[in-house]
This record gives sequence, structure tokens and C-alpha cells, in this order.
Amino acid sequence: RFEMVGVGADKQFALDAVAFAAQPTISKDYRNVFHRKVKARDMLKTSKTFVINRSTFEFGPLLVGRQRPDDKPHTEHSEQLHITNNGPFPLTVNFSFLHGGAGLCSALPALHAADADAGSKPQSTQSQRPPSANGGGYASAAAPASLRPSGEPVFSMSIATMELQPEETQDLLLCAYPDADGLYEEQLVCTIKDNPQPVLFPLSAIGSSPAMEVSATSVEFERLLLKRSDTKRVTLTSKSALPLTWAISEESLAELIGAGAEAGDQDFRLDQTSGTLRPGDSTDIRITFFAREAQTVEKSFTIEVSDANAELGVQQTLDVSLKAEAYSIDVDVAWPNPDVDGLDFGAFKVVDAQKTSMELINNGKYDVGFRFIMRKYPVRDILTISPAEGTLPPGGSREAVEVVLKTEHELTLTSNTDLRVQFTEILTGEVLQDLVMPVKLSAHAVFSRYAVVPRGINFGPLVYDSQKERTFDLTNTGEFEFKFSLRHMDDEPASDKPPPPPPPTKGGKGAAAAANAKETGGVVNLENFAVSPARGVVEPGGTTTITVRFSAGASAQSFSQTMAIDVADRSPDDDPLGLLYELLAESCIPGVATTDYAQIFEEQAVVSRGDFGVTGLPQNIFAEEEKVFCFGSHMVGQEVTERFKVVNPFKVPCTVNLRCVVQGGGGGGGGGGKGGKGVTAADPSAGLSFDIEPKKCVIPPHEHRYVTAFFLPQSMQIYRAVFEAEVELGTDASTKMLCFELLGEGTLPNLVVQQPLARTDDGKPLLQFPRLLVNWTARLPIQLFNGGILPATFTLSPPADSAFACASAGQKLTLDPKTSHTLQVLFKPTGAGEIRSSMELAVMNNSFEDACIELEGEGFVQDVAFEDMPDDADGEALKLGEVEVGASSSLSFTMRNHSDVPHRFAWPSLPGVTFSPSVGHIHAHAAKQVVVTFCSDKPVVHSAVEVKLSLQRIQYAPGAETDWDDTMKVVKWLSDAEFKAHNEKLRRAEEAAAAEAVAAAAAAA
Repeated sequence: RFEMVGVGADKQFALDAVAFAAQPTISKDYRNVFHRKVKARDMLKTSKTFVINRSTFEFGPLLVGRQRPDDKPHTEHSEQLHITNNGPFPLTVNFSFLHGGAGLCSALPALHAADADAGSKPQSTQSQRPPSANGGGYASAAAPASLRPSGEPVFSMSIATMELQPEETQDLLLCAYPDADGLYEEQLVCTIKDNPQPVLFPLSAIGSSPAMEVSATSVEFERLLLKRSDTKRVTLTSKSALPLTWAISEESLAELIGAGAEAGDQDFRLDQTSGTLRPGDSTDIRITFFAREAQTVEKSFTIEVSDANAELGVQQTLDVSLKAEAYSIDVDVAWPNPDVDGLDFGAFKVVDAQKTSMELINNGKYDVGFRFIMRKYPVRDILTISPAEGTLPPGGSREAVEVVLKTEHELTLTSNTDLRVQFTEILTGEVLQDLVMPVKLSAHAVFSRYAVVPRGINFGPLVYDSQKERTFDLTNTGEFEFKFSLRHMDDEPASDKPPPPPPPTKGGKGAAAAANAKETGGVVNLENFAVSPARGVVEPGGTTTITVRFSAGASAQSFSQTMAIDVADRSPDDDPLGLLYELLAESCIPGVATTDYAQIFEEQAVVSRGDFGVTGLPQNIFAEEEKVFCFGSHMVGQEVTERFKVVNPFKVPCTVNLRCVVQGGGGGGGGGGKGGKGVTAADPSAGLSFDIEPKKCVIPPHEHRYVTAFFLPQSMQIYRAVFEAEVELGTDASTKMLCFELLGEGTLPNLVVQQPLARTDDGKPLLQFPRLLVNWTARLPIQLFNGGILPATFTLSPPADSAFACASAGQKLTLDPKTSHTLQVLFKPTGAGEIRSSMELAVMNNSFEDACIELEGEGFVQDVAFEDMPDDADGEALKLGEVEVGASSSLSFTMRNHSDVPHRFAWPSLPGVTFSPSVGHIHAHAAKQVVVTFCSDKPVVHSAVEVKLSLQRIQYAPGAETDWDDTMKVVKWLSDAEFKAHNEKLRRAEEAAAAEAVAAAAAAA
């Protein structure tokens, strides 16, 4: 706050001073600087993206050793940064790197490949080579020295200086070309002139060379007997952050399998020799050794690793050595089945023990000791071997060995080698490990297997005293036949032991057939259920159909029983109490809903009590207290239909007979309608006005059917009948029959002319219009009233004379009961004189209500008349409406001279209202359009103000018959004095006209 004091004065003055200080600056918002942004992402999966949680722009993995082109850098190695001047001043910004572009290089965590199947990995040792610079793979001994950081700049930029105007944006091209493996971190330093605070943008790039790891550098195969093969697996894992390619060198591959070797002559075979790996991925090379002859084989092969496009050539080599041996022995085994290499016990039931044998043969010169080894479950617990050990004499001698298999559980062995034969040298006791022989065991022990479809039977509801049969299938899904039996779930199961064989009798085969017949058949009775057969035998893959018969009771009742199905030789854990099988059924009595009136009359109204007065019956209602359905009052001879809903709320279908019974007295009129079909009455010859369709229907359980009731009144009277819906086989009185009364009335429509009130001498309605100028229009109403109880449909014929018109004439209109309707009739005379016409009122379905309405009017003419008045004009009254002060509103009409003499006309002045033209001539039989404009510069109100047009007959001098009005202008040049005098004259004339108009209005009021 500064103060200044004037010299020689005591007054002080206070001045406020405000200043703003700012520095040149550029935008540091990553959303403006960088094209792509993510909140968080794996560093190895990022490519040219700003990672928000690390606040770093990351190029991601880049290939080491790639040279930057002179013209355009590689797309994956370059990115545009948007540099924006968001300050108020022009600026100069210099770009540099904090570490000179070389950045800080550090190792990355190792890549993790997907774990391979541990059981298929070779058991040799892993390579012990040191990790590469990226901390991921295993470097080859042949890795080039260029993989170590050179210290040269890794990051570069397109320009070092940039000048920016306020709000200007320019792009800065950044490039990154790592020269070694590892994470390079750098910072782009943006130094702004006149701003001591530089702007830093952290940058990073990952240099990655093709690097791969091999799971084993040495693969050793176990000794193999001749004519056998073995397969080992070597896993290759990518330790590079970029895709790479690998291939076995052609020289080592030719040395391994032999150049041009025939199929089957190779010692080794590889399933793949080249491929591509993504970062962290693994692949397996399956190496198969073939024992063709007794020998020891030692070979190796070399794996060459390159980048994905082989742009930089071979970057790594890996050597894998192979060692295998094939041999022959003089000890042999003779299997019981020459076609099976091992012991195959086949398939059998768990409860049965199996026995087989094999022979050990010594073709050598000396004794050989043998011993059977069983070290693992389940072989150790299920096999009994005799003898389990001994000595084999030389010279081709044979030793028989018996093997017994006994198990208590289901078992499947497929070429199991847990049983081995171990041979020893008798004199020294040395175990010959190379002669240990596995014995392949195959066995399949099973329990009885079965399936039941369906797993239960529900007969559902049945009509009382009826029967129904259902079946289910018992299928043998096992490999052996089994016996089955049925029983109540609470009964004791039958013994699985077969009965003792009967004493031999004469009859041979017939006796055996009789014994087999006893194993099948029988019936099991469970309350109202009968199941057969109660026992039987099912072959493997076969199916037995079991029939269940249910006999419904005499009353409504539910039945539920559970039986047990016992299958012989099944697993003790599989349905130990037998397979429980549920049987359900229900006995029902058919019927329909008789008291649910809301459903029965869902398309009509249901009231507790009806009001059937003398003024007309209510339409389409059901009165619960009276049990009466009322059709209402309807036109005589017109058929009415209503639908009723017959509901079956029970679980069994029902057959319903429907009929309509006419009550005595108050019967219908003459014939017609449906001819009385399906109706019972005391007088069969009497015509009936009620009918029902259909006469019979079948309603499924919990469904409904709609029946249609027809009402056709023959005369003006009340009709009554009884609706009956009777259920066949229904025994319950409350649901056997649906019964209620039908009520309807026949009547005719009624229509009365309330306006006009005037009548002619013969009593016809008379619509009399006032005298009208020719081509003027007047409207009068015709009001009709429906005093009946039915809607009345009518038509009004058009007037014969064109001077009368009615918009509704010729249309078919409907008038509801106790309502009125007004029609407008227009009168527009086209000539002078009285005009008469008439309109015929015709009421449909009741010709007694037809009427003729007489129309009278008179037209006259005058010398000058107004025509083409606005639509909202009332006679000769113009409605200019409400207008804002200073705004204007205009209307137009036509002034026509009907005489043979020309007239002079003049319109008086009214404040705010002008007529154009206001003065002029109108020739004989000519017309002139007049525009009325309402515009005032102050508030003014005109309500029913009468403006009188002044007319004078005139006669033109010969040859001077020229049209004229004050809208026609003649230019006359005036001096200033003449112009002022002219304006003053006009002003006085307007004031006089206004005063005259006000006086005329006051006199009229």
C-alpha cells in the first residue's frame, strides 16, 4: 500500500497496487506428454507406455545389438513426446539426459516359465553356467562380449532445443537402443530458460538378448534290452524378455542321427529340431534311444539361439550330451500267453481269486539265483508267489512259478511293473542289477455295476377305481452277469449264497431249466403297488424291464412306498441297504370349481349383490348372493356372446357336459337364435333365446376351458334360464356341478331432438336462421338426447340445399345412454330470398325414432358488403387480440360493390387503429382488400367499438373512370416550411378524428 501526499495540501490519497509473477514453464502432466498411459503393468509386458504407479515412461523389452538406422528409427525403439508451453511467456527449452543417455544399467528378476510335468523331466543335473545380464537366462560360453554395457549412449532425442509460444505444442522424438542385457534407467532433463527448476521425465528400457536355458546338459539312458526303446525329455526355457528362435545345428544333427540314415537305423531320434519361444515359455525335446545292438553310444548335439527374426544371427549355443547302452542276457522268461509280454489275469469279479504261472529259463552255463521283489502297494498285498525265490540250473532248464491274485477291492493294473525278478550270482552273492527284470502285471477286478432308469416312479394322480402300469429298466453296466431281487425296504435282504443244489432227478435238461426258472419271476406287493418280476438275472450289457402296476383306491388318497433293489456281488460301499426305489401315486375324484366366481367370471364383473331395477339391467355382472349372471339390456334381434371359464382345479382330467335350461314363465319371443339346441324346457316347441357352446368338453388337470353363452332377445321383455356344467364320474356334490341363473332383457334404442325447440305446424323440429347478407355465415346447433338404456347409433342426412351444411352429416354416430350430442349446422346464402331445406335423422335398429328436421333461412344483398372475413370474426366484428405496446397486429378482409354505381368510401380514425386504404373509390361490381392494423405506443383498450364506414355514390366525368385510394402515392417536392405546415395539418386532422371517435364511442355507450 503506497501513499502520496500533495504538496501544500493536507489530503491523503491511497492507491492499491497488484502484481503477478510467473516463470516460463512446460506441461508436466503425463496425460498431455505421453500418448499411452496405464495405471500398472508388468515391466516385461510394457511397450512404449507411461506407467503411472512407477511414474516412468517405459520402452519395455528391446533387442540388444540392433543398430539405429540413419533415417527413420525402428517403431518399437522410438516414441513421440508432446511438449506444451502452458505458461504465459514464450520460452526456450533445452533437452538433455541426466546420465548422458547411457542410463543406469541393472539386472532384472528371472523370467518364470510354466512348470513342466515333473514326472517327465530328465533326472540329470542342471547347467551351472552363470546368469546373463538380465538375470533371467543362462548365458552360453559362446555369448559375445557386446552383451556387457559399453557405456555408450542408449537413449537419444531428435532435437536438443525447442522454442515454444504460449499454448504451443511440439513433438520430441525419443529413441532407445540398449547395447547390453538389463534395465536401463535414465531421466530426460528439460531445462527452461529463466526457470531455475528443470522438468524431469523418468525413462526406462530393457535390453534383452536371445537367451535360453536347457534343463539338462547331459542325458543318460538306462540300460536297455535289445529291440527296446526309451525316451527322455530335455526342457528348453526362454530366459529372454523377447521372443526367440532356436534350432539344432545341422552338423550336430547329422552326426547324431546320421546323414541319410534309413528309418529304423538311427540310434537316436528327436521329435523337434527347431522352434520359437515367447518370453518365459518352455518346450520339450523328446529324445528316443533305440537298442538295435549290444553297444554303448555317446553322442551330443548343439542348440543355436537367435532373435525372433534372426536379424542378429546366432546369439547363444547350448551343448547337450547323450549316453546310452544296449545289452543282452542269457536269462529269459516264458509267459503263459506268448502274445502277451507279462502276466494278464484278465477281468474277473472281486470275490473270485485268479491263478496263473510263468517259467524262468537260464540259457547260460552257470546257476543263477532268482528272487521276486514286491515293494509297493497294492501288488505286495494281493499277490502270492510260489516259489518266491530259488536257483535256476543252467543249460536251458525251466522253473515253474505259480502266481495267485486275490483282492477285496476293485482293481485295475495295466502293464504294472511293481513286481520284479532279481537275479544273483550264486558263488559271490552279487546282485546283478543289470539283469533285474520287471514283470508286467495286468488285471481288472470289478464289482457288479448297474443303472436304474428312472430312479423313481410317480404315477401322478389317477381317477378313483382305475389302474395304470409303468416300467423301469435295470441295466447291467458291468462286465459280468448278476442276480437281483426286490423287497420292501424294511424286509431283510435275501442271502447272496446260492441254495444247495437239488438232488439229481430224472429229466436231464428239463430239470436244469426248471432250476433256472426259479431264479426269475415272482411279484412283490407293496400296498396298492404290484412289482414284477421280483427276482432275475441280467447279462452284461443287458437290461431287464420291471413292471409296476398301481390300483387306485375308491376315495381321494395319496400312496407312497419305498422298495429296495438288491444286486448280487456289488460293492459293500455301493447301496449297502440296497438301492432304494420310491413309488408314488394318488387317487383323485374329478370335479370343477363351483365357488371361485372371480375365475369363472374373469371377463365380467362380480358383485356381492345385484341391482336388477326397472330402469335397465346391469350389463355383464354376476351377483353372488342371487347366483345370477346378467347379460344386461340388449337390442332385440341382436345376438350377444359372453365367455365363462370352467376351471379344473384337480389333478385328473374331467369331462364336462354343458347345457342351458329355460325357466318357466317370461320365456322368449319368436324363433331364431340357435334353434334351441342343447336346451331343456317345459315347452319344447317354444323358441329359446339362450344357448351354450360347446355342449361337452374335456379339461386337463389344473387347466380351464372357455365356454360361450349366447343371448338373442326376440322381443322387448326379460328372459331367464339356468346354466349347468355337470362333471361325468363326479361323486363330490360340491364340485360335481357348476350352476347359476342367466338373466337378460330385450329393448330398442331411443333418440330425442332437444334443440331446436321450435316446431312446424305438423310437429317437426324447425331450425330457423336469422337474415344474412349473401355469402355470410351463421351457425345454429341441433342437440340430440339418448333417453334409453342402449347406445343409439344414428345418421343425419346432408341438407338438400347447398346453402346449409353440417360437418357430421352422412356420418354414423353413436350416443351413449343418458347423454346428449350437439351438431352444428351452417347457413351461408349465395343469393337473396328465403331458403328452405331439411335433414333426415335415422336411428339404427329403431325406425320409430326417425325424424325430419326442417331448415329455414333468408339471404339479402346491399350495395357494399364485407367478404372474406377472418375465421375468428363474429359477423362483422374483428378481433385484433392483445398486442404489446409498440407491436402491431393486422387483419384483412374484402370490400365488394354489388351495385351498378361507383362509390366513394372513407374510414374514420380510431386511436391505434388504421385502415388501409382509408379513403378511396370502389367501382361497380369491383372489390378492394382492406388491411386493418392495430399498433399503439401507449396502452389502449377497444372493446366492441363501432367503426362506421362512410359511403357516397359518385359519378365519373366521361373518360375519367380511374381507380383511386389513399394508398396510391404521387411524389411532390416540398420546401422545409411547406413540409412542416403539411405535418402540422395532418396532426390536427388526426387529433380531430380521434376526438370524434371518442365522442361517438361515448354516445354509443
